[in-house]
Amino acid sequence: MKNFKYALFEVTIVFIGVSSAFFLNNWTNQKDRSIKEIYYTSKIIEDQSYNITEIKEKIEMDTTNISRSYPLIHELLHNTLPEDSIVSVLNLMATFGRINLKFTTYEEIITNGDFNILSNDSIRSMFIETKTLYEDIIISEDFYEDFYHNFIVPYVMNNFDMLSEKAINNSIAQDFRFTNHFGANVSFKEQLGEEYKKLYDHLIEFHRLLISSKEELVNTN
Repeated sequence: MKNFKYALFEVTIVFIGVSSAFFLNNWTNQKDRSIKEIYYTSKIIEDQSYNITEIKEKIEMDTTNISRSYPLIHELLHNTLPEDSIVSVLNLMATFGRINLKFTTYEEIITNGDFNILSNDSIRSMFIETKTLYEDIIISEDFYEDFYHNFIVPYVMNNFDMLSEKAINNSIAQDFRFTNHFGANVSFKEQLGEEYKKLYDHLIEFHRLLISSKEELVNTN
């Protein structure tokens, strides 16, 4: 009987030891996962903070250029554009730029196979949508850039003296290509502006969600 009790005691001790090791290992793994999630969330916040600033500056610059373009287009269409405004049109036509957003953490997460480390379904969904919206913008920017280099740049180079910063021929205002190229250029900027604003609004919402999620993760760990 004593041997049975002793054996039972040993089994109990072994069971407790194994269980403790299992729960300790499980707790450690969960802790490591939480730490990694906080790290990734913090890095995503940094990336999106940069992206918000980048796209906001682009929106503001393009909005200003588009606003300056409207009265010039009106004058061109009514043949009332002053000669000293031709340079302004050429300068606005020559203005081109792309946004360059950061997805360093996204690429790190995908490369490491850690996407499921992000436990918040909304964050994972919005992260993917952010990348998709940006990829759509890249396609639009590529199309605009082709138009810019194939039509705008040659036209501006042929009609604008870079050294004197003056139009080579002031009669250019009567050239239908001048009006068409300028109008098309503004139209491209407007279309891209809508895409930029859509992504910007999405980034603001995503950024807020990330900050809220990080605070919750930190408080529960």
